[in-house]
Amino acid sequence: MDVMVKLKDEADAAVVQDVVATMGLRLRPVHPGTQDAGMATYSTVEVPDEQTAREVSERLTGLEEVEGAYVQPSPGLP
Repeated sequence: MDVMVKLKDEADAAVVQDVVATMGLRLRPVHPGTQDAGMATYSTVEVPDEQTAREVSERLTGLEEVEGAYVQPSPGLP
């Protein structure tokens, strides 16, 4: 299960990384090594369960550096 994170364009990703690290998790870029500034603002946090996903999403949404954070729905059949 993942939490998708959209950073603001001029955000300091290290601040968000530090918050995620205090929760024992890791912030990873969705498009590592991209030269596109817009795509570089997308990251993901892998979480073990739905409760942790909600907690991460709520905590990150409250940060000034974060434009948005949401729990990525699990893929499944319609």
